[in-house]
Amino acid sequence: MLRIIVITLTFAVLWSIRWFWFAGPNQAVIENWVKGGAGIATYADIRQVGFPNRYDVTLNDLRIAKNDLEIFETDVLQIMRLAYRQDHFVLAFSNDIKIVGQTITTSQNRASIVTQENDVQRIVWEANDIALDNGATIKHGQLAIIVPPN
Repeated sequence: MLRIIVITLTFAVLWSIRWFWFAGPNQAVIENWVKGGAGIATYADIRQVGFPNRYDVTLNDLRIAKNDLEIFETDVLQIMRLAYRQDHFVLAFSNDIKIVGQTITTSQNRASIVTQENDVQRIVWEANDIALDNGATIKHGQLAIIVPPN
């Protein structure tokens, strides 16, 4: 019995060390991804949680704009990834986002980015109860994009 407890505690300590070891680089990847957008992205605050199985990075007041053109704006963007799957990110946005100056209100707003074979990226955005500035409404919307490697 003592042997099982020692083995379990050893694995728990090793997993904890692994999580904290990769937490800093994970947050740095997100920060570089946002700041790498030619200096057009800004955010008020960034924090990371998710121990022990996920890396959840939250960006508050994310704004992507070039000069006077407002490209994207959201109060909260959560970028979530399982600790053992580095090729799959899940993004959750606040219910009110702005895309090119147009406000989009939803009841649920999320996206998934998966890197597949040969560095092909699959991006899927999904939202429920979509309401646009012009009064148009959509019960459920989904947009899927395949991005080929460079």
